[in-house]
Amino acid sequence: MSTALAKQLATFLHPCGVGIDICQISRIFQIVGKSPQHTDRFISRVFAKDDPTIHVVRQKIHETLRSKPEWQLDAANSNGHEMLSQQHPELWAGARFLASRFAAKEAAIKAHSHRKLTFHDISILKAQEGEERLGGRAPYARIKAASGDEKDSTALISISHDGDYAVAVCVAEKAASRE
Repeated sequence: MSTALAKQLATFLHPCGVGIDICQISRIFQIVGKSPQHTDRFISRVFAKDDPTIHVVRQKIHETLRSKPEWQLDAANSNGHEMLSQQHPELWAGARFLASRFAAKEAAIKAHSHRKLTFHDISILKAQEGEERLGGRAPYARIKAASGDEKDSTALISISHDGDYAVAVCVAEKAASRE
């Protein structure tokens, strides 16, 4: 960039990071639909043991697998996700939840490129009734502090899903960039 052009550009007032990610729900469905052990492996890889939202989802997926252990994705069917969501709505809902949280965590990692975050450093939470947060009861990311002396931070999250895809965007303050 030329020096003249660089002088014309104003610095963004609020240093922030933005991340986005997309996740295919049927891919997560195939992982968690294999067995309770596959479900547990995926969940333990992506979610911390103390994550408050995951225990209910794990239990519902396990119950669904015990009650309907047989499913099969027809790879030749271009509308495979529609078939799966109609034939196994409980398992599909669990896979959709996990896919959306996976995408949100990936987006948070990208928005915090100044840190080396892992999935276990991030919790995707929903504001509780009466809790004051920007955006009402929209989900947000709780990011573990880098050291014991600091406080955990939060980042804005937006999650959406349509058909076979879940997408998430994260906007985070880059405190490390401040002068």
